[in-house]
Amino acid sequence: MRTFLGLVLAVVIALAQAPAPGTAAAGPRTDALTTLRRVPSRTVWLRDVRRAMKRHHARRYLDRRAAASHGRRLAVTLDIDNTVRQTYFHRGAIPEMLRFTGFARTRHVVVLFNTARSVSRRRATRRVLHREGFRWNGLCMRRRGERAAHSKLRCRRAFRSHGYVLIEVIGNSRIDLRGRGYERGIKLPSYGGRLR
Repeated sequence: MRTFLGLVLAVVIALAQAPAPGTAAAGPRTDALTTLRRVPSRTVWLRDVRRAMKRHHARRYLDRRAAASHGRRLAVTLDIDNTVRQTYFHRGAIPEMLRFTGFARTRHVVVLFNTARSVSRRRATRRVLHREGFRWNGLCMRRRGERAAHSKLRCRRAFRSHGYVLIEVIGNSRIDLRGRGYERGIKLPSYGGRLR
């Protein structure tokens, strides 16, 4: 009984602290709280993406690792949908992520995409990424009949087998960060999995 009352109280407190409908949150919301509400506006989401990248010091870490690469082939690995491309609200590059991948390339850090999109969409995916301004060195996609989680792990293993040191893995799903074989993982907002 005491546990049940504690749970009810926690939900009431969370609801009381949530901003009024139609207003922006004071700061980036955690997935636990945002599951109580719908996906926020595109403006709030893009702001939350910027804040997540800043909070994890994505550029600073990349810059520091690039300066001490000692000739190793450093790479960042990114998901595509709602990580570098807007596919929930409308089409187009996410400005923060387009700038980040450009920054990586100026530091001679390789940009690799690791997506659960089917390999049958390779040509269309390459065309869209190129049109939206992305430049990359590798694109790994999900094989026919393969589960997304397995695909992500396989792709990271393939990147490493080509000699890349994966310094940052970035995605908006926990599947993007599952497993090992990389230095840092950055989880972008998904609002409890509502934004996929």
